[in-house]
Amino acid sequence: MEDFLDTLTITTADALINIALGILLWLLASRLRTAATNSENVTLGTIGKGCKFLALSILLPMVTGLFAPLIFEDSAEHYLMLIVDLPYLLLTVLAIFYFANGIRRFEL
Repeated sequence: MEDFLDTLTITTADALINIALGILLWLLASRLRTAATNSENVTLGTIGKGCKFLALSILLPMVTGLFAPLIFEDSAEHYLMLIVDLPYLLLTVLAIFYFANGIRRFEL
């Protein structure tokens, strides 16, 4: 029983940290996009898009991981890689490309 409570506590803390990080990245993305439109700075907009995709790569797999067992029931394990891991991988790679493009264009 103690192992179950430890696992539950760690999983809950991990989920809350992921939610907080995803929300903070999404807010940063919206601030950077607003600053980019006000100052017409393309670099800020590109880094803002990278933050948005990174936030989605954190939040979307968590949400799909919660709802996949409800929708697919017993076959959820079979589709778990397609439902959770593939969106995480694609969104993270997309965020990396936007961050690399923003770094390449960065000027002080």
